[in-house]
Formats: sequence, C-alpha cells, structure tokens
Amino acid sequence: MTLIFETELVRRVAQLATNTTNLHWQKRLLDWLSRINNQTAIDQVCQIWYVTRHNRLAELIAAHGWIATNPLEVRILSALQAKKPEVLAKEDTAIIEWLARLYWEEGNLMLARRAADYLEGVQDPVIIRALCNAWKYGHPLLTEIAEREDFLVSHSSGLRVLLALKATRPELLSEAGTEVVAPLLQLCFDRDLVLAEQAELALAQTFRK
Repeated sequence: MTLIFETELVRRVAQLATNTTNLHWQKRLLDWLSRINNQTAIDQVCQIWYVTRHNRLAELIAAHGWIATNPLEVRILSALQAKKPEVLAKEDTAIIEWLARLYWEEGNLMLARRAADYLEGVQDPVIIRALCNAWKYGHPLLTEIAEREDFLVSHSSGLRVLLALKATRPELLSEAGTEVVAPLLQLCFDRDLVLAEQAELALAQTFRK
C-alpha cells in the first residue's frame, strides 16, 4: 500500500521533530518522516532543515539522498548534504556560482568543504567556463584546477588559455605551442579589459619564443 504524505502534515511533523526535547517522541517523528516518498514532502523536510540546520534532519537527507526541488539555495544545500552536487551541475551551470559562493560564505564547514571538493575535481569544460565567469582573478581553486596535470592534457587549448589567465598563471602556457595563438587573439578583444590585457601579454610572450 502506497502512503500519501500530505505536505502540511509533513511540514508540521518536521517542525515538531526539531523542536521537541523528548528523544523518544523525536525518534518516532523521524521514523515517520523517513517513510515519505513524494517530492513535495521531501521539499518540506529540506526546507525545515535549511532553516533549522537540525542534525537529525540532516541525517535523514544524507541517508535517503533527498534533494529539494526549490528554492535554489535549499536545492543546492540539500544536494551537498546528500553528497550529490554533480546532480546540480548537470542541470544548470548558473548553479556553479552558488557552489563557488558556498566555498567562502557557508557557515557549515562540512558543506563548504563538499562544495570545494566537488569543484576542485570538476572535469566538464562547460562547468570550468562557468567557474571562470563566477570567480575573481586568482581564485585559489581556479589555480588548483589550472595546475592539474590531467587538465593540461585533456582539455581544449581555448579552455586552457582562459583558465590560465583567470587563475593569473599565464606561465602555465609557456610550454604550449602555436595552438594557443588563436584563443589568445580572440581574448585580446574580450569585453573583460583585464582578461584582454593578460591575453595581449601572454601573446607577446608566445611570439618571443
């Protein structure tokens, strides 16, 4: 028999579970919540957890892999709590900006570390471009990605050039060949004047070889 979990009831049960000091009663409430099976109910639990950051609700989210549908900040944090940040990146690269921001702003060090761990190991070129747009020049995680040997050999010359310049590490292009000339020329006309200036300097270095 499939149970129907009413949204308002789920919300009230989750609130009670976070407010009660009776551990026996709390366990019964949490056991009931662990049986929810529809997205609207999951959204309610994630929303209450987002507001309260209650440890027992956090455990439920992690155990069941629950991810909220919306709002965006609840969806992102619940995905991190559920250890599924890759789900977000596949949907919308704009979410990467939120993940990047969490690295600096999130008060929960565990969630901030999960965001950082995911971003440090990212391979998708679309996501890496989103990081370049989201982060300021010289961001330490951009530098970590740019210095990875697997990145230097597995991605296009255009992406390598962009990341090296955004990481303020143009010397990473010193061993590159003529394949970097075209992307550097293109970036010389970028609307980002800082990026354009760095591209000009890197291009001059390339022709001095």
